[in-house]
Amino acid sequence: MVTITDFIILNKKLEKYYKLLCDITGYDDSKVMSPVNMMRFGFYLYILENVCDIESNNDDIIDAIIDTEFNKEFFNDVINLSFV
Repeated sequence: MVTITDFIILNKKLEKYYKLLCDITGYDDSKVMSPVNMMRFGFYLYILENVCDIESNNDDIIDAIIDTEFNKEFFNDVINLSFV
């Protein structure tokens, strides 16, 4: 059973992964971003690293993130997925 302590520990890990993501991408982490988005973006790196078992090549992991908000925020890539 999951306890509140598990969520606190996970959030601390996600915060560390978010800071690691900022270091890797050169993103200015002093920009105002909601804590939910910080945890979400950290989760992407965390879960892909652990599920795919790729530790040494962070570029491959970051390239695997296809979230439009992530790419817009970190790389200014606007991907229009609207189908007309």
